[in-house]
Amino acid sequence: MDATALTSYAADLLGEPLALVIALNPTERRTNVLRCRTPDRTVIVKQANDPREHDALMQLAGTGIAPGLLAADAAHHVVVMEDLPGVTLHDVLQGADAAAAEAAVLEFASVFAALHRRTSRAGMAQHVDASRIGRLWGMEATGGVEIAVNALTQMDVGPDGCMIFENGARLFDFELAEDGASLTDIVMWRMGFPNCGVAAGVFPDALLRRMENAYGAIDADEYGRAYSFRLLQRLERYDEWKVQEEDWMWGPASGRQRLLWMLRQCPEAAPFAREFRELHERLRATWPATPDTMPLFPAFTSDA
Repeated sequence: MDATALTSYAADLLGEPLALVIALNPTERRTNVLRCRTPDRTVIVKQANDPREHDALMQLAGTGIAPGLLAADAAHHVVVMEDLPGVTLHDVLQGADAAAAEAAVLEFASVFAALHRRTSRAGMAQHVDASRIGRLWGMEATGGVEIAVNALTQMDVGPDGCMIFENGARLFDFELAEDGASLTDIVMWRMGFPNCGVAAGVFPDALLRRMENAYGAIDADEYGRAYSFRLLQRLERYDEWKVQEEDWMWGPASGRQRLLWMLRQCPEAAPFAREFRELHERLRATWPATPDTMPLFPAFTSDA
């Protein structure tokens, strides 16, 4: 549906008149996101390609983890949500107030802990084939990585999907949410948010450790498996994006730079850590002009 039709459809779902204020997503994105006005408030209307956002918001209704769901149609993948009044974590991280940024980041970690606790469950294990993906990169790897499904995972983790309030935080982007291994969300913090464009960056090491402490007890072996699982997925995606043939910029870092950073950050005890380390060294030699670091978020730089 175009913006006009979606506004009219959402008004019928909500049972209130709606007027379009602004379309929040570019037209080429996978979802339509609109800010609309009722007679006494603004709301967010969203139509996705599948029901994942709808299903996640239904599960999280009343938890304070996500926006409140005001109306929905699962068949057409339309949701009408409350319009959150805070600022995104991305905006806080782009500012010059390091203390405010640190506090916001710790709230971000805590809301993920709440998400995973409130949706705790057991499901079929997920598996990624290291042998097949390794061949794409000339990496000798046999077997794969299996992780246990234990919670609803946001999947598309990034500072631009979290709203910060004076006394907490909420997650608001569940377009890719699925049942998965909770730590596959958390390793994204160390990876530099590889799904993000302009919202990508890294945290100081000491703050990253505080974030992980705020999240709660993290089993080192499970964390290593989650990291390798996600890294293998990114290697497959970056091969699809032809980064071996040509580099490209995406926000503050290039594709090759992001990949080198993720390889470098792999925990020593993770599955295939040695193979990832060898691949990192080989790619560093192949791409000598590409840094294997990622930029700190501006709030944590000395000249911010």
